[in-house]
Amino acid sequence: MVRIKRIFPIIIVLIGLSLIGIIYIQYSWLHSMLLLKQDQLKEKFQKVTESLATDLEKYRGASKPSTRSNSFLEESSPDDFFKFYSVSDRLTTQEINEKIRLAFIANNMKEVPFEFALIVLKPGEHSYTARRSQNFEEWYYDTINHTSIATPLASRPGSESENLVPDELLMIIIPATKTLVFKDMTYLIIAAIAFTVIILSAFYLTVNTMIRQKKLSEIKNDFINNMTHEFKTPIATISLAVDAIRNEKVQRDTAKLGYFSSIIKEENQRMNRQVETILKSALMDRQEVQLNLKPLHVHEIIRDVADNFILRLQEKQGMLETDLSA
Repeated sequence: MVRIKRIFPIIIVLIGLSLIGIIYIQYSWLHSMLLLKQDQLKEKFQKVTESLATDLEKYRGASKPSTRSNSFLEESSPDDFFKFYSVSDRLTTQEINEKIRLAFIANNMKEVPFEFALIVLKPGEHSYTARRSQNFEEWYYDTINHTSIATPLASRPGSESENLVPDELLMIIIPATKTLVFKDMTYLIIAAIAFTVIILSAFYLTVNTMIRQKKLSEIKNDFINNMTHEFKTPIATISLAVDAIRNEKVQRDTAKLGYFSSIIKEENQRMNRQVETILKSALMDRQEVQLNLKPLHVHEIIRDVADNFILRLQEKQGMLETDLSA
């Protein structure tokens, strides 16, 4: 029993450490996966934006014949025959929005919402927003919940539109990558939480069962010790009564013979009751113990105990006096 008491706390500590380790590893794994997916999403977002910028740059510098009439006799300038356009001149807000949407679909970002703006940059002058989506300003100033990437749209070096068309800036805004990743990992996080709850429940049930088994074991050990003493008393009493019956003087005295016989019978019945009690204790494991509660008179209990010990006291030349005044 002492060994079990020493091992029990060690088992609890080991199970607790294992549980903490499992939860920590699970948290670290989820945290690492969250950071990895955030980096992957940012990289994908960057590539999509750069790809869009490359596609939109094709619309810069597209020339268009002038509708003005000219003759060889009149003086003319290059601007009379060609006009260079920026992306904002050639594409409407709806068209730019559609191109971004198709680019998101092509890169498995169909469910990712976005806002955008096309800003015209004029060195030395005030830049202005030429094209923008409906909620661009609201998302732009909410930097906590949104992520933005700006990519310049410039004419290719050596092209005919270089230095003739103002540079532009394409800015796309999406919800914060952490929010998107959390949304994407919702089922995984729920599964992890459920798995953790199952582990905690199993740990609680295991510890609770071990504690109950420990208590039950202690109760049984105490019960067995008590029963051992309870059996020793009637056995000793029966042994003394049998020795007394063997005495020739007692055998000749019918009254004493009947007295000692009744003691043997009572102690035998007492032992039978103890045996039944032990058998009933087997039901403790199945939690089917039923207590038979009834009022008892304390004087009767004291008298029974005194009668059980009277022979053993007489053997030791002892006396027993009772003062029953309950």
